Amino acid sequence: LIHFIKRSEMLVLLSFLVIFSSSVIDAAPVLFIIQTQPGTFHQGLAQTTRSNILKQWSMVAKSMEPPEIILTTELGEQSDFAWTYFPFIPDIAQKLEDDPKLDYVGILRETTDLNLGALGQYVQSSLGKINPKEESLFYGKGLKDEEPTIVHDFHQNTEEETIMYPDPEAGIFLSRHLVLELNKVLPVHKDFSIDPEYQLAEILLKELGVKLTHVANLCSKSPKASESCITQPRIKDYKCLKSKEVKATLDLLNSLEVYVSTVQKFHQTRVTKILETYADLLPQAQYISDIEEEISPGIKTKVLPYTVNTENGHCNKTRTMIDSFIESGKPWLLILDDDTVLSPARLAQLLSCYDGTEEPIILGQRYGYSVTEGKGYNYVTGGGGKIINRMAAIELTTLQDGCGCPKADTPEDMHIFGICARKAGIPITHSHRMFQARPPDYPFSMISPRKPISFHKHWEIDPVEVYYQWFKRADDYLRDGKTETPASKDEL
Repeated sequence: LIHFIKRSEMLVLLSFLVIFSSSVIDAAPVLFIIQTQPGTFHQGLAQTTRSNILKQWSMVAKSMEPPEIILTTELGEQSDFAWTYFPFIPDIAQKLEDDPKLDYVGILRETTDLNLGALGQYVQSSLGKINPKEESLFYGKGLKDEEPTIVHDFHQNTEEETIMYPDPEAGIFLSRHLVLELNKVLPVHKDFSIDPEYQLAEILLKELGVKLTHVANLCSKSPKASESCITQPRIKDYKCLKSKEVKATLDLLNSLEVYVSTVQKFHQTRVTKILETYADLLPQAQYISDIEEEISPGIKTKVLPYTVNTENGHCNKTRTMIDSFIESGKPWLLILDDDTVLSPARLAQLLSCYDGTEEPIILGQRYGYSVTEGKGYNYVTGGGGKIINRMAAIELTTLQDGCGCPKADTPEDMHIFGICARKAGIPITHSHRMFQARPPDYPFSMISPRKPISFHKHWEIDPVEVYYQWFKRADDYLRDGKTETPASKDEL
């Protein structure tokens, strides 16, 4: 990352640090938190981000001690829930109380690169205009909902109250005063945590009257040559198979045990949409239903033994799928809803980052139940896809109670991939590229740079159109046996 720092930015950073330094060796005025996850792959990403910051610092700030950089996995009991921000605020507030020279807290994702030179320029331009010790300052790349969305409880923005929230991939910066004030209103109780950045912005606005300040130079995608980004994510770090590695990608996809959960009433309305889009790349997929029926030439639904199909909450059905997966001998299980829209190519590129034989893995979009107070549990919400490796499946099914379902219609995501996972000590691994809702339920500027893997729901959208817009180009190289075609400026 050092090559990002231009000579002019380096000079500005030096002057910025001198302003904050009052002795030969002084403390850094900023504390960094890197949000990461357990597991070899994610820890490696976080360590790269930490090392990049320290390398830059050693080049230009020899008269100042390097900043403290804390990985959320180093926070002890609060590590599991640090993705929601609130559980680690008391610890950070204590650090600020212990060190009066700390003015800011920077919160970065595990792949968010920081350009210290650009940060120095921004801070110097603000000197004399703000006081982080006395003002509650909340900085980020601002996002807002254009229309009410299920992800945010259908909140309606108005002229009087619009909730602007930060894109976490671009980093978040909080002033000392804001952290200390936020600590006073804790604990925050939320039954469900879905979008923690939105919840953070909502609490800061409603409890403290603090709005997000949008900083354009906090970037969520690679900058144009003329831009000087303070931050930018390394999105390619989540692509561990290159597009030219066609055979390896197809081999990985073929190693998956794939179950699509459906029922007869959706065979012709939902399953047929899968057959029109990505089913050719997952030919081994089994369509698990409540009745055996041919839905297309050569494609029949299947009923698993001892399955109880229910209208809602598919615990029994999912638990039976896991037993069937273990019997299959395959290394990975992918469970999809019949209204999941997916890019198999992008899924394989992500899945190749994990060694499924070394540690138990449950992967998908993470939600939380009662986690903002540092208790409760995380779980994988099912619509964007649920992935589990063999080691995790065995650990779940060999719990003392076998991860049995309280009722056939108990919510499977919260029970099997939440409560049972917590009992077994299996962390929930989050992918910020797998989505429980539809594309219009999220800001385009947030989801587009992430190169999504999946969406969910057919409500008021055409799933075939969604696939063609978001995923077909990413998948076609597998069909053609060629490298993925680069997208034009007007395409995703």
